[in-house]
Amino acid sequence: MKEFRDMTRITDKFHDKIQSFCSPLVQTFGISQFFHARVTNSGQFTGVNLSKSWEEYFLSEKSNLLHWPDECDPCKIRNGVRLLQENEDEGMNKLLRKAREGYSINFSLQFVEKTGQCANTYGFALNSSNPFQHMMLIKEMPLLRLFIKRFHEEFKELYNALENNKVDMLHLLGTSFQKMENPAIIKSVALDQFLKKIGISIPESITDREFEVMKYLIKACPASQIASAMFISKRTVEHHIERIKDKFRSSSKSELVQKLRELESIGCFMF
Repeated sequence: MKEFRDMTRITDKFHDKIQSFCSPLVQTFGISQFFHARVTNSGQFTGVNLSKSWEEYFLSEKSNLLHWPDECDPCKIRNGVRLLQENEDEGMNKLLRKAREGYSINFSLQFVEKTGQCANTYGFALNSSNPFQHMMLIKEMPLLRLFIKRFHEEFKELYNALENNKVDMLHLLGTSFQKMENPAIIKSVALDQFLKKIGISIPESITDREFEVMKYLIKACPASQIASAMFISKRTVEHHIERIKDKFRSSSKSELVQKLRELESIGCFMF
């Protein structure tokens, strides 16, 4: 698609260097694909791929983007590590099979790191479908995280150039880009049920003001500082905190902060 041409022209200039830098992954773990995709909540996308042939195929059709959750729905994915495997989405399954059968790319691990405004996804794929090889990769997660850190340090020039050549996914996909109206709280039925079983409940509704106060509470900001940042009175902030405590069934402010931090750590909040 022409929307990606400027972005890929930039990454093409660095391709030989990327291949050389990724060679330890290939030689040590049999990794055939490494990628980093970054998409903001508003739909600004950049991506880096080790496999140029897969990148060309993947970016050739809008439908591929719609079935790859990180690109079209960044608000709903959570921080952490996940295994890429076939699921109920037949479009996603088709992509995974195409990668495996046509490009010897067996997608395995993905690391997701989120900030308040964007999601960064780092993916690793193997040249083998052998489950033992995939288990070995799981055991090497600390090394893979170190590689990601070093990759960012090595390719600062590339990332700076990509910042000026983002792809507007909202313009490209239109209403298919599933940007949530209120991405503040990310829940699922399974997650909600599990949390309740271990004594944690997420309120059904939190106002925009309460959510803003929560952002500061997690950072351990005192009421006076929150009041100054939000341009409201300290007394108003304290009223908000009391309501939030009630909603999260917390007996103290410290207990509330602990709960909020726990929920943030598992990706329930988009701060």
